[in-house]
Amino acid sequence: MVRVIAGKFKHQRLATLKGLETRPTSDRLKETLFNLVREEVEESYFLDCFSGSGSVGIEALSRGARGVTLIECAPRAVQVIQRNLKSLSPAPPDRVALLTHPTQVSLRILQRRGLKFDIVFIDPPYDAVQHYPQALKQIHRCQLLAPRACVILEHSKRLTLEPRYHDMSRVRRVLHGDSQLSLYRET
Repeated sequence: MVRVIAGKFKHQRLATLKGLETRPTSDRLKETLFNLVREEVEESYFLDCFSGSGSVGIEALSRGARGVTLIECAPRAVQVIQRNLKSLSPAPPDRVALLTHPTQVSLRILQRRGLKFDIVFIDPPYDAVQHYPQALKQIHRCQLLAPRACVILEHSKRLTLEPRYHDMSRVRRVLHGDSQLSLYRET
């Protein structure tokens, strides 16, 4: 079990998938993540790609994000997200959307809807390294970033990501155990 760290749903426990299919973002790493964007979360539009249990997107919602979109296509993970959203008390507002298509398809759907995001979090399984550049390329191609947006990638500390992707440059890296957060902004 993980929990919501701060905000409206503080201390609420969230279910995670059993087994090794997903690796939930630890509470400490999640706290570090939200410290990086502390001033930006409230009233933001937050996109959580490869959501797993939905804990990062739910944390953003709890901290005052105006809207949260979760992308997850694994059926068991989708069930966990739905259960977590239903368990929130008080009930979450209509500001949460869950897309259950593969990330590339979901990003095109968001483009057709004309949505722009202030914060994008990307956290595929660590061994699926091809998803990092693919997701960044699709986000760029679909023009999903609002002005001054940031993109945060959670990845293994053993994975070296490029310092630039398209018109985004890495501005910060934070190591935490076996994980690393890389923060990118448009330049």
